[in-house]
Amino acid sequence: MSFKKEFGPQDFKTVRAVIKKWAKSRWITSAKSEGKSLFIGNYSWANIDAKMGLAYTSTSDFAALWVCSDEVYMDEGKKYHIIGFAISETGSFVSAVCWDKDENEIIIPLN
Repeated sequence: MSFKKEFGPQDFKTVRAVIKKWAKSRWITSAKSEGKSLFIGNYSWANIDAKMGLAYTSTSDFAALWVCSDEVYMDEGKKYHIIGFAISETGSFVSAVCWDKDENEIIIPLN
């Protein structure tokens, strides 16, 4: 899948909505929580953003909301380290950009 190199206003809305919906019933493992899982639950966007420290940057490869304030994992076993969230070129699909333990990039669709 290829991702947009720049987000437009609607892309930010879409990415935030998908992350919020995905996070609604998620437990994440966070380095700040000393490896304990945290329930994201029905937090507001501001709380989700504060937990992950999401910052927008576009690179030569693609644009994303990048996790900046913590190490956040998709799973309790810390198999997939979430580094960011990107949107497809069509604007239809949002994916978590993750690394495995060897820092291989893994793309996990969220919607």
